[in-house]
Amino acid sequence: MEDIGNFPRSVLLVEDSPTQSRALQELFSRRGINAVLAADEAEALASVSNRDIGLALVDLYLGSDQSDGVDVAARIKAEAPETSIIFLSAFTRDPGFREKIERAGIKLAGFVEKPMGERGLDALVALVDDALLQRPSEVAVQEAAQPIEEPAHDLPLPAEEADGASVVEISTIDLLLYKALEAHPDLMKALDWRTFEKLMADIIETFGYSVELMQGTKDGGIDIIAFGRPEPWKLHKYIVQAKRWENRVGVEPVQRLLFLHDHLGATRSCLATTSTFTRGAWQLAQTYQWKLELQDYEGLRQWISGAIKLKEGR
Repeated sequence: MEDIGNFPRSVLLVEDSPTQSRALQELFSRRGINAVLAADEAEALASVSNRDIGLALVDLYLGSDQSDGVDVAARIKAEAPETSIIFLSAFTRDPGFREKIERAGIKLAGFVEKPMGERGLDALVALVDDALLQRPSEVAVQEAAQPIEEPAHDLPLPAEEADGASVVEISTIDLLLYKALEAHPDLMKALDWRTFEKLMADIIETFGYSVELMQGTKDGGIDIIAFGRPEPWKLHKYIVQAKRWENRVGVEPVQRLLFLHDHLGATRSCLATTSTFTRGAWQLAQTYQWKLELQDYEGLRQWISGAIKLKEGR
């Protein structure tokens, strides 16, 4: 087994498909991660008992008899309680599957939905890196097989409605996530819409505001409302739209935010996106710069770096 630093760089891959096993083993190897292959429960338990395994990736169904990956994962945890678990399957959205995991008391590092495209594989490797480093908060990775095709117009395409979008769901926003996003900024584009809203709310709260994260539905188009006092005598009301979009954001969404700004009596408004803006959108924001700001992908990277410094007390 290869060790780098003070943490194990071996993952256990419990997968009965030799083709998929070898492909993932080669992918991990290029990143300095040793993938130990197991085709069934017996091989998996033998590997765990003989090696320092930090993470196990377990297929939901194993072999011709369709062995239950949840039971295999539970036995791996019993043998090596510190081993994190990620499930790989085309059935990760099955409610019965999720319920069985909860009943088994398995705390997961994540779910990975197959088949995975290139973006999903990149996201998986980054998350495996983080799991081996510090055992991250519960994560879910979902990836459809086909890439997103951008429409011809410049209006944003909500990624949560886009067929083929990769989605990373994260239950807890913590410093580990910030560090992962700083090291792998493209992961920001793979966050699911609610996780992205939570991340933006946490950043703004880190910057010193009192934050209210809206419920996500029927919120009138506003995702975050924040309050602060930049001046002792004045309460600042900050409204934010946080959108994980693929295409450039045009003038229309900025116009809608300007309307909401006036309607809600905000003192400052922001449209934050993982994409970028058209020239017309930037020009409109410049015209109303005293009450409106735009934060694109590069701007959000700066926000993340600034939030990390504040969280670490630098």
